[in-house]
Amino acid sequence: MDYNGKQTKVFCWYGVPNGLSKGEKRPAVVLVHGGGGTAFPEWVKEWTDRGYIAIAVALEGQVPGEKMEHTSGEKPWPGHEFSGPRRMGFFEDVVIKKLQDQWFYHAVADVMLATSLLKSFPEVDVEGIGISGISWGGILTNVITGIDDRYAFAIPVYGCGFLHETPHYSHLLTLLSKEQQQFYLQNWEPSLYIPLQVQPTLFVNGTNDFSFHYEQLH
Repeated sequence: MDYNGKQTKVFCWYGVPNGLSKGEKRPAVVLVHGGGGTAFPEWVKEWTDRGYIAIAVALEGQVPGEKMEHTSGEKPWPGHEFSGPRRMGFFEDVVIKKLQDQWFYHAVADVMLATSLLKSFPEVDVEGIGISGISWGGILTNVITGIDDRYAFAIPVYGCGFLHETPHYSHLLTLLSKEQQQFYLQNWEPSLYIPLQVQPTLFVNGTNDFSFHYEQLH
């Protein structure tokens, strides 16, 4: 997708199971990382070891390598010159930037493009593509599967919806302007998209998770 008028590129890890025969097809999964994460090859291997094809998408312009400490004290993953936007806190870039330049827009689009890429590979069972996201990736998973009906299953891991009803995220919302809050609630809140989903979904959560509460799984 274009960002600030320039084309972007996205790094992914792609893996197939050992012993995949020519002409054989396998189900596949798109892996969506959480905040502070990246495209992890170990996560891809967890799925390929179980017979799945897998693709992990780097959603903030990351490439392989060790985290680098900046003078600000942050330790981001290394990036590349064709990166799209990085996440700004809890939707701090909404309204400030036009929709097509917001991080969440790019993250949704990049996962959907990775799904299209999977569907183009001859070894992928196109009717058996699922998606799994962790934390921010879980939030994205619930939005994406409400927009895109191509997934055979979804597994959001401690990431769901109704974020404005939780102590943690409702507080973060108050730090945004009224206009930003309204934009989030009308465009990006995952509970808007959950009623549109058609695929079976396995929610993985805990009763004492700091960010995502059990009550969110209404």
